Amino acid sequence: MADITEVDYIWKNGEMIPWAEATTHVLSHSLHYGSGVFEGIRCYQNPETKKSYVFRLRDHMERLHRSCKISLIDLPYSVDELCDATIELIRKNNLPSCYIRPIVYRGYGVMGVDPTGAPTDVAIAVWPWACRRGASVRTTPFRLRLKPPLPT
Repeated sequence: MADITEVDYIWKNGEMIPWAEATTHVLSHSLHYGSGVFEGIRCYQNPETKKSYVFRLRDHMERLHRSCKISLIDLPYSVDELCDATIELIRKNNLPSCYIRPIVYRGYGVMGVDPTGAPTDVAIAVWPWACRRGASVRTTPFRLRLKPPLPT
C-alpha cells in the first residue's frame, strides 16, 4: 500500500481538469451498485535512454472496452482516444514513470438497481508510484482433467 502523490491534472470525460476538481457525487450509481470497470497500468522510464514506455497500453484499453461491454456500460471513447489521452496526461503531468488508472463508471442521475439513464463517466488518473522490485513470476503446467464420458 502506498500513499497517492497528487499531480496537476486528471483526464475526465474528455478534458484535462485540475486534480482537486476530479470529484464524483455521493449518489453516483457506481458508488451504490458497483457498476464500473478499471485497469491498472504502469509507465516506466528506461534508465539508459531516459525514454518512458507504457506497458501494453493498447492491450489494457482494449480490455477496458471489453469489460465495459460485458458490464453493459457504453464507453463513449475509442481505444485510440483513451491511449492518446493517457499519453497526453502523462506528458502534461511531467511524469517519467507512473501508475495509470483508467476508470469507467455510471455517474449521478438515477438511483436504483437498473442503471438505465445513468451517465457514463470516464476518467484517467496518473501519479508517481515507484515499483521497488519486479514481480516474481513462476509458471506451472496445468492439465485440465475431464471426467470420462458417461456410458450411453
